[in-house]
Amino acid sequence: MLEKGRVHFHAGLDAAVRDALVVFSSPKTCAISGFLAGFLSTAVLLPILLFYHACYLLPRINFLHYYDGATDTRYIGDACNIQTLTDQTLFLLLLPIILGAAAALFGHLRRMTVCDAFHYKWRFPLSPHQTVAICAGYLFYLTVCLINRSFLLLSSAPLLAITSGPAVWGIWQTVHNWLLTYLSKPTWEGLIAETVPIWFRRRIGIAPDDILSIKASPDGLLEIHTRFTPEAAEQARLLGPMLPGISRVEIRDPEGAIIPPLTPQSRLSAALEAGRLVAELRRRRAGMFSEADYKARPIRIDDASVRRLRITAIVIAVIFATSLGWVALRGGYKRLTAEDLAWFFGRYGNQSSPRLRLPGIR
Repeated sequence: MLEKGRVHFHAGLDAAVRDALVVFSSPKTCAISGFLAGFLSTAVLLPILLFYHACYLLPRINFLHYYDGATDTRYIGDACNIQTLTDQTLFLLLLPIILGAAAALFGHLRRMTVCDAFHYKWRFPLSPHQTVAICAGYLFYLTVCLINRSFLLLSSAPLLAITSGPAVWGIWQTVHNWLLTYLSKPTWEGLIAETVPIWFRRRIGIAPDDILSIKASPDGLLEIHTRFTPEAAEQARLLGPMLPGISRVEIRDPEGAIIPPLTPQSRLSAALEAGRLVAELRRRRAGMFSEADYKARPIRIDDASVRRLRITAIVIAVIFATSLGWVALRGGYKRLTAEDLAWFFGRYGNQSSPRLRLPGIR
């Protein structure tokens, strides 16, 4: 029988399918799709950050500091100070290519991580491909500050700066999954054959060489030649029907003989539990990848490092939303009117100073 903690086996199935898709793809396909993910995401994020800095942060800071004499008067009155970036056009064009190269390394390391192809033990809490993506995200954000010749993106948007690394990692991995789906064109049989070892290894704790061969038939039969113990074979029979398109599982020993169930009672319990899980999965995973209308599903990664990242992102999002709500409650987003400006200049201004006249207002 299975332990109490192994009831919800479907928790990591999506992650296993995504990793199986990476294993199914060739190293060249993983690197090319990684490059495209980095190039496309940078080409989209770079203009957004430049626009945010030039058309929101800079005019806002100039307006607040104008009467203190701390702002360069060259920029006063500019709605969007984008013209200063024309001397860095070459670097702006090269930045997506540089980030694309880093994303290609991300795709290659991701495949090596899933295939466990490293010849040394990685002791850092994050996996190598996650580390590369997060470091690239922070360097990208810092590079945008250098392009703008200003660190307003750090001082005025610290939460955005903190989340830039994990955000780039999430974007790269999501786009990488989409591209692998279209570039690799996985077959149902091939994806099943790659999913079973990954998923069984994570759920049952088997060794990588315990599975000798896997064969999935169109009629729903999954036949596995293994070196499983009877207990592991019992768990595998329960896990098998959760795979889309699989209704029956046969676990065979290396000689081809079927490994029998432990007891009739355990076989009946496993069948009832499997039936319940299959009914649930058919409702939740209709048309996952067993049919021609396969669509990429949201990735779910079930490991400690990703849970820490997810908790950190949630905490930051809650703090950010709370701060925005506090500012809104105190009237921070109220639209300025002519009466407000008149009150401000009448109370804090000096009528004899020529700086009181706003540029563009006659």
